[in-house]
Amino acid sequence: HSLLDTLAVKYQVEAGHLLAIMRDRASVNDVAVRSIRPLYMDVFDVGCFSHTLDHVGSAVAADELDVFVSSWIQLFSHSPKARLEFQTATGMSPRSHSKTRWWSRWQVMEQLHNIFGDVVQFLSADVNGEGAIRRRLRATVQDPAARAQVQIQLAAAVEFGRPFAEATYKLEGDGPLCLHVYEVIAALRIFVTQEPLHLPCTYAVAERLGGGQQADVLAWKAVAFGCLQPAKLYFMRRFGEDGTLAATVEAFKAAQLCNPVKVAQMRPTPPDVDSLRSFPFMKPAEINDLKEELPTYVAACEAIDDAVDPQQWWRIHGHDHPSWGSAFKRLLLVQPSSAAAERVFSLLENAFGKQQERALEDYLETSIMLQYNTRR
Repeated sequence: HSLLDTLAVKYQVEAGHLLAIMRDRASVNDVAVRSIRPLYMDVFDVGCFSHTLDHVGSAVAADELDVFVSSWIQLFSHSPKARLEFQTATGMSPRSHSKTRWWSRWQVMEQLHNIFGDVVQFLSADVNGEGAIRRRLRATVQDPAARAQVQIQLAAAVEFGRPFAEATYKLEGDGPLCLHVYEVIAALRIFVTQEPLHLPCTYAVAERLGGGQQADVLAWKAVAFGCLQPAKLYFMRRFGEDGTLAATVEAFKAAQLCNPVKVAQMRPTPPDVDSLRSFPFMKPAEINDLKEELPTYVAACEAIDDAVDPQQWWRIHGHDHPSWGSAFKRLLLVQPSSAAAERVFSLLENAFGKQQERALEDYLETSIMLQYNTRR
């Protein structure tokens, strides 16, 4: 109820003015959404795509790799000496790990994968006063069977995770993401449903470990596929055509109708405009107005350059198609990620510690607004 009071009383947000909520799927957020539904019935609830894509990486089942990477992270988080030795040996700094940064663990694994030979040499070198963590890592890389398991799992996790990490980063910005998110998810659907998966680097590792023996190569590929199968299933349960986020994905597909470049390619008809009903704030009368303006809108998009910036195009042509221009402005506010809010939380955590617990609310608000807007 305090959230509802804040929105409706303190900030005087009218019922039709709250268009969308971008949040992760934590239970506390479910409760928050239910608490404001009685007043804000037309709000579009978006489960954060970036959070969900990050969980795909967590679903990879690679036990040996998980133990190795956890020890690797611990080695450098507890020892500045180890970081310096690694930098001296390889010419680069070890990737840092953050529990709050999406795909941070994958970034660590990517570095391990790219310089695995150097990692083996680094861990095999004699070091005075080495601790238990380094000895455990050394034992793994010096055991042929254990090292092979780590290598195949590492290759599979890194190569499979790359398109998901890239998609996560694309969807955490502040731009007109609603116009592009469907293409990002559609590309991931194609990648995940390929049989077999397109993993050339992983297959090359399997060939090397198998020593050219077909049966052994197939066995190593099976190890890789076994690691990735839970992650594939997790993605499809969320983003597949019958997934929990399928309706939201379809809504973002409909949002492409406000992208003049896409309109030139799709040449939509009046029935296609009905797909915008996926957004609860798009009322029947507005849908009818969009249909009436559709012929002139489609004609204006003919022969448009693929490199045209949709926002710039609407600044010039918005007055010619007022209903579509209004829809475009509102859809721009719908983001597929809660990254903007997460950045605010990070700023709050970094700027205000226990010594600032009694800071006044207006001071907190002004400080965060200045910091956030300066960084954009």
